[in-house]
Amino acid sequence: MKKELILSILFALGFSSPVCSQSFLKDALKKVDKVLETTESILNGKEKEDIKQADNAPQESSAKTKFITSLSKTNLKGAVKNIIEVSLWDGIESQSTYRYNFEGMIEEYTCEDGVVSCAYSKIDGIPYLANLSVRLSDRDYAVIEWEGRQYMTADVRYFFNNEEGHLVEERGIEEKIKYTYLNGGRIVRADSERKGVEIVPSFFIYNESGKLIAEYSEKMEGEPVREIRYDEGNRKVYEKEPDGVVREYRYNDNGEVVYRKTSNTFGHDEDSEDWYTYAYDIYGNWTEKIWRDGDNRVVCIYNRKIEYYK
Repeated sequence: MKKELILSILFALGFSSPVCSQSFLKDALKKVDKVLETTESILNGKEKEDIKQADNAPQESSAKTKFITSLSKTNLKGAVKNIIEVSLWDGIESQSTYRYNFEGMIEEYTCEDGVVSCAYSKIDGIPYLANLSVRLSDRDYAVIEWEGRQYMTADVRYFFNNEEGHLVEERGIEEKIKYTYLNGGRIVRADSERKGVEIVPSFFIYNESGKLIAEYSEKMEGEPVREIRYDEGNRKVYEKEPDGVVREYRYNDNGEVVYRKTSNTFGHDEDSEDWYTYAYDIYGNWTEKIWRDGDNRVVCIYNRKIEYYK
């Protein structure tokens, strides 16, 4: 029944959009069906029952249920105001700062490569990202990685949400992305457009908890370009990147990564392993993190000074 529902929705979309061929839709649907089966196969019995009940229940469309603060995304607890983070790599020190508003949303991130500034608008009293500004420093080869995207040039991006809080359009200096939500938001189609470049649709597939589990692109065939799996606590335990690199994770009781295994790395015959240990403050946020490689050699030491709202 689930497959037929997805088929009907996606084919309806295909007939109304000239940029997505019917042959691609058929292939994409096979992939969607496969990844949903794979995801369900790693869930325990209770979670399967929850999914069954969710399929029979009305879809929840309230924006409030989907709201996640910037603090929650990074496993920070309490009313964090500012963080000064200093990292030490082979005796070379670098510093980053994070500034949050009282609602737990990041307002500014500063590092040696530049500054990321965020502004928000509210829907039913809930803040959603409306504007993102990336300014790079004048240092050589400056690059900023933010929210899964790499910025090698300055950019200003605008985000437009519908009344339910779903992001429907994103505009950058040289790029525009339109998002279409299918199957209650379980499948999201993204149509990207750049000047002089054809539109390339992509599909993002989410589990019942709203976590991304797979990404497919019209220009890719076979396996998803990205695949992610989670444990019972919705923590990422497996991720396959578009370049084929696979990372596996383990966590401590505070939800921090304590082990990471990386495989399929280009130019390396052997898998690599990394271990992390932490020291915490009274709120349960780490103030020191030590990263060691598989030979127990220190790779980097991170120290954080955290200021809280009173």
